[in-house]
Amino acid sequence: MTMIPNLSEIPDKAPVEAGEYDLRISKVKETKSQRTGRYGCQLIINIDGQDNASTIFHTLWYGNY
Repeated sequence: MTMIPNLSEIPDKAPVEAGEYDLRISKVKETKSQRTGRYGCQLIINIDGQDNASTIFHTLWYGNY
């Protein structure tokens, strides 16, 4: 039987202090801008060793080709 954790004991996600961190790209998805038609990729990035760190979402746009 699976135990449901007490939600009040789960820490909230939070920004990390300024500094250098090891990053891990956990997901990549190709995308296309509806406004300009440019292609790019959406990245979901996690900070290694920082369990309570907020997830980073970033889009890299390709040059026009």
